[in-house]
Amino acid sequence: MTWAAPTTAVPSAMQEADVLLVPSRTASDGDQEGTPTVICEGSAAGLPIVATRHAGIPEQVAHERTGLLADERDVAGLAGHLVRLSRSADERVALGEAGRRKMQAEYSVEAHRERLQAVYDEVLGRSR
Repeated sequence: MTWAAPTTAVPSAMQEADVLLVPSRTASDGDQEGTPTVICEGSAAGLPIVATRHAGIPEQVAHERTGLLADERDVAGLAGHLVRLSRSADERVALGEAGRRKMQAEYSVEAHRERLQAVYDEVLGRSR
């Protein structure tokens, strides 16, 4: 899918969504995309993620905790996850909130500052 709107429209689009679907797959030449930025954006917005077990996605999306994963090219599995979430607002909210908490814990300014401080302390031989 190609995003045709300006990137400034992403936050409002995510606010209107119930779920973020990311059906990534390995290209025919073996190319993979790592962890799509849109997964971090969706999680930060509190959306439950439905995605494939592709490249770095499983490191970001914890199956049954922050989203639901299916194998690459498993259209039926992805569809099943979407149907499941369409039937349970409580599960959508729980997965989305868990994803948002993960983003805050791992990517907030404070989390980055603490990790950077730990590196400086290690390099300088200081213990905390």
